[in-house]
Amino acid sequence: MPREEDDLLYVSEADDEPFTHGIGFVLNDIVFHKGRALDRFSTRYKKITRFTALEVEIASARSYNCIERVVSEYNASIVNDGSLREGGFEINTAPAWGESFYRQIRDLTDALSCSDAKVDNCCGLHTHVDAADFTWYDIRKLIILWAMIERGVFCMLPLTRQDNTYCRPVGSYLIRDVLNSPLPHHSKSAIMRANYGTNILTNIRDDKHCERRYHAMNIHSWVYRKSIEFRVPPGTTKYVRMVGWAEFFNAVLNFAYKCPENVLRSQLGSKIMFGRDASRQFLIDFAKDYKVDRFVEERLAYYAHENEG
Repeated sequence: MPREEDDLLYVSEADDEPFTHGIGFVLNDIVFHKGRALDRFSTRYKKITRFTALEVEIASARSYNCIERVVSEYNASIVNDGSLREGGFEINTAPAWGESFYRQIRDLTDALSCSDAKVDNCCGLHTHVDAADFTWYDIRKLIILWAMIERGVFCMLPLTRQDNTYCRPVGSYLIRDVLNSPLPHHSKSAIMRANYGTNILTNIRDDKHCERRYHAMNIHSWVYRKSIEFRVPPGTTKYVRMVGWAEFFNAVLNFAYKCPENVLRSQLGSKIMFGRDASRQFLIDFAKDYKVDRFVEERLAYYAHENEG
């Protein structure tokens, strides 16, 4: 179970660069691992239909050979992360979809188990999902959806993750400017104002380390590299958790992309955001439609005692 709040350590996040450490730090060129065409129709693999990459934060490991071997095989990377305690490191998996994603994560988690890798409350599991096909209007719909489910998603987390400098809730203030700009062609300016306080993209688009990236749903990642980053999941070395979160966030993007805005708005009604109970219920209903409800309900149940009251 999660440790007490006093065990947390928050420091400024450093640049993701190699440095002297027990494990061999390496920044590889990104290699995209495509699934097979049949994966999109496979019951097993169709839940990861977008290129997806994980930032797996690890607190410690007893050995590194197995981890380094898998990282090399998939052209993944091992980098420093200043938010971790001494001895910690971060594995950036290669973007993949379909069977290729599941195979990479299986091999990685087997290597983590072999290496006796551990996580603590400083660790997270940041999940990048490709959204290159999204327009500003699609991002607008994603913001509306996120405002509806964010409080429910936070009920899937330990309290220590809910009060975290590096994954701050974002739905409540993003949604206001979006709803106040009802015309689709105003989506870009509304989102820019909400996220950056300006309509000017100059110097923002190329700023990887913009402070706005520390949001539960990181829209700046899309501006910078055309992926949406979700920073809420707690650290894990388990295959079912990594895959579960990845499948869930793929479902979030696919739902936002396909769902008409008027359907989302009809569910939200006159509210700016759902309350916690309504958000949790909408989250469960949405998860059933995309067959990720088992994971969502399991995470809600696991942390229910922490989120009571």
